[in-house]
Amino acid sequence: MKKESFAVVGMTCAACVAHVERAARQVLGEIPFTVSLLSGTLCVDFPDGENIEATFKKLSVALTRAGYGLEKRGEREDAARAAAEKRRETARLISSIILTALLMLVAMWHMTPLPLPAIFDGTKHPILFYAIQAVLTAAVLYLQRHFFKNGFSALFHGVPNMDSLVALGSFSAAAYGAVAGAFIIWGAVTGNADTLHHYLHQLYLESAAMILTLVSVGKYMEGRARHRAAGAVRALMAEEPRTARVLRDGQEIQIPLDGVEVGDRIRVLEGEKIPADGVIFEGEGSVNEAMLTGESLPRSVGVGERVSGATVLEEGTLTVEVDRPVEESTLRQIAALLEQTAATKAPAQRLADKVSAVFVPIVIGISVLTAAVWLIATRDAEMAFRTAVSVLVISCPCALGLATPTAIMVGSGRAAKFGILFKSAEALETLATTKYLLTDKTGTLTRGEMSVSDELIFAKDPKTVREKLASLEALSSHPLARPLAALCDTRVPLSAFENHTGKGLTATDADGNRLFAGNVRLFDEHAGAPALSKELREKCVAFAAEGKSCVIFAENDTVLGLFAISDTLRADSAGAMRALKRMGVTPVMLTGDHPAAAAKIAAETEISEYRAGLLPADKEKIVREYTAKGRTAMVGDGINDAPALAGADVGLAIGAGTGVAVESAGVVLAGNSLVDAVAAIELGRATRRNIRQNLFWALCYNSICIPLAAGVLYPAFGITLTPMLASAAMSISSIFVVLNALRLTRFQPPALRERASETKPHTKKSEIKSEIKQEENEMFGFKKKEAVTTTLSVEGMACGHCAARVEGALAAVKGVKSAKVDLAAATVTVEAVGVDEQTLKQAVEAAGYKVK
Repeated sequence: MKKESFAVVGMTCAACVAHVERAARQVLGEIPFTVSLLSGTLCVDFPDGENIEATFKKLSVALTRAGYGLEKRGEREDAARAAAEKRRETARLISSIILTALLMLVAMWHMTPLPLPAIFDGTKHPILFYAIQAVLTAAVLYLQRHFFKNGFSALFHGVPNMDSLVALGSFSAAAYGAVAGAFIIWGAVTGNADTLHHYLHQLYLESAAMILTLVSVGKYMEGRARHRAAGAVRALMAEEPRTARVLRDGQEIQIPLDGVEVGDRIRVLEGEKIPADGVIFEGEGSVNEAMLTGESLPRSVGVGERVSGATVLEEGTLTVEVDRPVEESTLRQIAALLEQTAATKAPAQRLADKVSAVFVPIVIGISVLTAAVWLIATRDAEMAFRTAVSVLVISCPCALGLATPTAIMVGSGRAAKFGILFKSAEALETLATTKYLLTDKTGTLTRGEMSVSDELIFAKDPKTVREKLASLEALSSHPLARPLAALCDTRVPLSAFENHTGKGLTATDADGNRLFAGNVRLFDEHAGAPALSKELREKCVAFAAEGKSCVIFAENDTVLGLFAISDTLRADSAGAMRALKRMGVTPVMLTGDHPAAAAKIAAETEISEYRAGLLPADKEKIVREYTAKGRTAMVGDGINDAPALAGADVGLAIGAGTGVAVESAGVVLAGNSLVDAVAAIELGRATRRNIRQNLFWALCYNSICIPLAAGVLYPAFGITLTPMLASAAMSISSIFVVLNALRLTRFQPPALRERASETKPHTKKSEIKSEIKQEENEMFGFKKKEAVTTTLSVEGMACGHCAARVEGALAAVKGVKSAKVDLAAATVTVEAVGVDEQTLKQAVEAAGYKVK
């Protein structure tokens, strides 16, 4: 399937959208397409094998018959065309304002206390008085002739739009003025003073010009506001660098970004933007990815790690090997997603479109009825004419049509700044009404990375124990071996290494000592392994009940330590769950993990509803179960979550997840935190609230102003509207809707605001414990520990805020007495009791920094 986008010419309101859709449907049939008023486009999802050129010609003919035009799009051509049209529109508007001001001066001068020039005196020079107004009015009508061209074309094709109402109102006033002018000339020639005086005060030529000018001013202001509303895509594309420094044939050359190809190696210096997506071939540094993920802290990167185009290299120098075409970069995919979201229709928009489709014909009917009623009731042609024209001009389908798409565009653009990408308008609006949030555990609530959560060391020299265990585990590729191998950077030489599948590892050190590391089965079944005490077995059972994996380490016939390994909870997961509950959303955890592990995570995050031991098919069934209860969202990151993401009312994929999960979701979270899911709901609710405000205004405006323009208050209070006031009110209505939507550009999700203000990460209830046996014969006997001073080298600290964040993270660890950062040396000195170096490292990394 191939998506093509075409520019629609002459589309000005929601009624136009409905007419364009009707014409396109006749050609496209079942082929999916969307029409966007904001961007003025028709987007078609052509199936493979479709003759796009032939279909475009048919669409062009169909839209021309409906009173519109269709053109092919190209970024540069669109920009040039838009700039040229903008200049012409501005020139027409300025000229119209000057001419209309002169016209009002001529028509209204006699109402001022200033001396009346002879040529402005209708009683002395009636024909000249009329001729000046007629020439000025004709000039304005000519400058704004597009209203008549578009409006009458749509009217004659049976699909009237807002331009039709404006054209009818202005034309009626001009026609009435022409008839009045004829009577003025006849009265002046024949000397009929009564006829002359009567029609000199009923010219209405200034109304014909003023209607067009005020509507044009309103459209110009509305267009500027809509341009701001659609500015998210432009702002994103402005982040993309224009050139790249490419290494070719041993030389460094600078070329336009479009010339970069897959396989090229590009050099990036400190402070520059990375031109394209790729993998680091050489160098290391810190990359600010805030414009993609919303995360303000830079990420430390090195050889083999992925980087994205348009992110900023804040420190270091990199050579990046491009592995993705520029047109398929992460940045451009996000921009395309924003355009796609703006082009789709939310449920509220579909209802508004249905109303707009019949709105204009109904208004024309009300205008005719108004004229007929006043003629019959009062036999006053002037009153009938004025009220009928006012009804035509004051009616505003634009406000109704813009109410939803402007809010969706601004809301989705604002979300993109925080790394929250909505794939459709429906996903954004659906998320706002979510009642249940179902979340996966591994990789979503937790980091998806195994780490040492508990360690019991029964030896006088814990450092040697960690060195030997880390050296042994470094020889294995088992997932549980990685966190144990990371306990220490020092390696001791080992020989006679053996991997006992499902049990553990054995080896011999340089002194001939036999080393054992594994589970209970290794020590029960291996002939040379030491026997395990009852207390140690009970400890292993207790850890297993918490969902942790146990590794026992021994040397010869002595057990040296017990290490528990588990997935670590994300620092802000518990806070995110509490925020959901405050919003009235019930969090539910779904996991394929062991019930004990699920219960532990549920307790730490205060989740009352959870299901464990699930298969992917089970998750999908549970999603269906909850969708039957109420609006349900699902958050996940793995392939096993894809069916559940697709089955939920709206799916949210953690950005670091698999491609299948991202494809199955309606919302993509570029970051890896559930706080982003909470922020997405808050943004959805803010956008939905804005849509409701806009629709309420649009409906109330038309419900009140149309009867007012029709003169319903005139018999009782003598209140009515002139066509000039009606056109001004109509313009203000559209501008109000767009400006109200623009308020979303200042919206800051409370969840992200709270995260930004936090300086201390979430502290687990079960803190990492280091227990050192002081006497061989007392396996669980401990003495009071002395304070130990440790100095860590930390990357990424750049200011006092960074220092405060690191110090706060360490101070939150149980057993830490003090923590002091030295920014110049990029170190932190920690004084702690019973806390090992790995624990301190994890606390610093949880705060977003890297420990060397």
